[in-house]
Amino acid sequence: MNWKVRIRNKWFWITLIPAVLLLVQQVLAIFGVTIDLHDVEAQVLAIVETVFLILGILGIAVDMTTDGIGDSKRAMGYEKPWKEESNEL
Repeated sequence: MNWKVRIRNKWFWITLIPAVLLLVQQVLAIFGVTIDLHDVEAQVLAIVETVFLILGILGIAVDMTTDGIGDSKRAMGYEKPWKEESNEL
């Protein structure tokens, strides 16, 4: 993975931050620590969590090495998943 490019992409952070917050919330719940949010904030958080869960189930991922959230022109031309060719002659 090209981490230099990925961490410079805003979509990387837009997807990572809520996922990390969800993980922290779940780990704290294991130890009996609950985050007491106001009702509206809790509902918004639940909606965001559900959206990310649905996106994960659908397998929707952002390619952090391309600009925006769409596939590159090269990827759109694939007929099957691209494999790096072997170096054999």
